[in-house]
Amino acid sequence: MSTAQAFYELYKQLPKKAKKEIKQLIENESDFSLMEEIRSGLKEIKAIKSGVVQETSLEDFIKELENGH
Repeated sequence: MSTAQAFYELYKQLPKKAKKEIKQLIENESDFSLMEEIRSGLKEIKAIKSGVVQETSLEDFIKELENGH
């Protein structure tokens, strides 16, 4: 099962109010666009899989967040 399929299966189980909020986040055209973040994440995943970008461990990722990078 792909990530998208898994997300959809979880999404189907949510109450109507939560579904509406998620749709608004996805369709929001303000400074933060969830769709753009998803596209960016997919590009990064493809780069990691192709070996263009080095994988980061969870520990390194947390350290980056703590350091503000």
